[in-house]
Amino acid sequence: MKTSLGTHTLWVCVLLLAGAGLGAVVEVGDTPALRDALNSASPGDRIVMRPGSYEHLYVSEVHGTAEALIEVVAKDPAHPPVFSGSQGFQLYQSSYVLVDGIVVSGCTDEGVHFGFSDHIVLRNVVSTDMPGAVNADTFKMDGCNDLLFHNCAAANWSGGSGFDFVGCRDVLITRTTLTYPGGGSNGIQPKGGSFNMAFYKNRLNDAGSRAQQFGGSTGDQYYHQGNRELGWEAYDQVAMGNVITQSDSAVAYVSCTDCNFAYNTVVDPRDYILRILKEGGDHPTAEDTFARNLIVYGPLNGIVNVGSNTLPATFTYAENYWYKWSNPAQSIPTLPAPEINPAGGTDPQLDADYRPLYDGAKDYGAHAPAMEAAFEDYVSWFQWAWDWAQVFEPKAAPGGPYEVGPGGSITLDASASYAGAGSYGAYSFDSLQWDLDRDGSYDAAGRTIQIPYEYLTLLGLGFGSHLVELKATVTNEYNTLWDLGWAELVLVNHPALAGDANADNVVDGLDYNAWSLHYLESGHPAWADGGWSVGNFNADDVVDGLDYNAWSLNYAPEAAAVPEPSCGLLLMAGIWAIKRRRHKT
Repeated sequence: MKTSLGTHTLWVCVLLLAGAGLGAVVEVGDTPALRDALNSASPGDRIVMRPGSYEHLYVSEVHGTAEALIEVVAKDPAHPPVFSGSQGFQLYQSSYVLVDGIVVSGCTDEGVHFGFSDHIVLRNVVSTDMPGAVNADTFKMDGCNDLLFHNCAAANWSGGSGFDFVGCRDVLITRTTLTYPGGGSNGIQPKGGSFNMAFYKNRLNDAGSRAQQFGGSTGDQYYHQGNRELGWEAYDQVAMGNVITQSDSAVAYVSCTDCNFAYNTVVDPRDYILRILKEGGDHPTAEDTFARNLIVYGPLNGIVNVGSNTLPATFTYAENYWYKWSNPAQSIPTLPAPEINPAGGTDPQLDADYRPLYDGAKDYGAHAPAMEAAFEDYVSWFQWAWDWAQVFEPKAAPGGPYEVGPGGSITLDASASYAGAGSYGAYSFDSLQWDLDRDGSYDAAGRTIQIPYEYLTLLGLGFGSHLVELKATVTNEYNTLWDLGWAELVLVNHPALAGDANADNVVDGLDYNAWSLHYLESGHPAWADGGWSVGNFNADDVVDGLDYNAWSLNYAPEAAAVPEPSCGLLLMAGIWAIKRRRHKT
């Protein structure tokens, strides 16, 4: 993930924080007034909804602009407006609209329904409690493009899906929670030729029969509308950074291709981990990816459920971490094609945030340090939605890389971190916490902190490269968001100052004595610090005149002159260095 905002995103942030300054502010308290305000809204207008009960809303042809969205926001985030009826909140053939802070509850048909609209932001929108409907979705999108769902929630829907997309493109769902106790329904279902879609850093808590699905089953009028016109229900989609617990199956590939389920954490599905099916489209399900996931599971009906008219052997299965708690020795399963470099068999020791504490599992799943960089490869698919998400998102930027040696200290600098902003203004950090040894507990807090080398060794860090973790936490109007960032920290086996043999932060005669006592000695295993303590300051495994030069350049005791080695020592040092170079050539 980029650590700085692009020009477009900065401009969007200015627009967001300017809010009402771009247009009129209209306050409403019921559905007729809200409908009238939307029908007459101009770009930049801000419509503020008072707390209370609202009936079904349907409007169309509401248009802001790229420079000035029309905002529809709750007046009091603690007491949001609640929509109900056959359908809760419907918007058709509209563009450049932001909706923030509404609740849709108890609808008998659809909860939030957008049709043939583009450039829409839905933020902090909750859709819940669909009572007994046969095919009712909490969020339904038909023929839409450039959509962002940020920090939304879907819960307790019935026979439909938490999120149902038909013929949509350029979509990002992030920081969103889905909860549906029991099976029989799907969590996220993008179908009908949907493409260029991403599902990122979401929590799917028992999200139905198929928690994360790629594809589905629709008619020809939908799935041929994509640019490629291949007859797939879904293609060019990615799910990364998600935590998926329970559900009948974690992921289903249905009549799709080029869909990537990677860097997700999957915990205790009931029936299958993944399903490969064909239910629509012209072609068999093929050439999808399942990689770098962290999977914790027990007894199942099977690891993979493969349906007819599919090509599971064409999938890429790579570098997943598997842990079967009911039989650890049989953790790594057999898949429809050989998996590349599978790992597992040891309890990943997930903490309350589902971060693995076991070292061997830390590079897999939703909280792997490499996950965000991998996701950047897909951002161009949904750039407009991504730019808006960066306005709202906190960003942990730990700086680095850092290097420190004995006797020194390092200043860890998170000053490039930012807390994001929302519809009501800029946020501030609750905390910036540092986990220096990645053991799941935080060792320091602050935007900049100075850490002595000795403290790092007390934590158990040895010579070599390590990752330190920064957790940035922000509480917005509705809940708490946090972001993780990692920086490389290298512990070198010598002090930071060349020539400081005894690591007292002063280069003086004592260090010269160490050099002269071991002059012309070559490295051996006893030199645990690489020979620094005996005068080998340039790490070339021999104590010679080159090391004397390194010492003399930093020689700085108070009121003292640089000791002069004897002519014989200097001559021998020069000859030794020349011989070594000739020998190497």
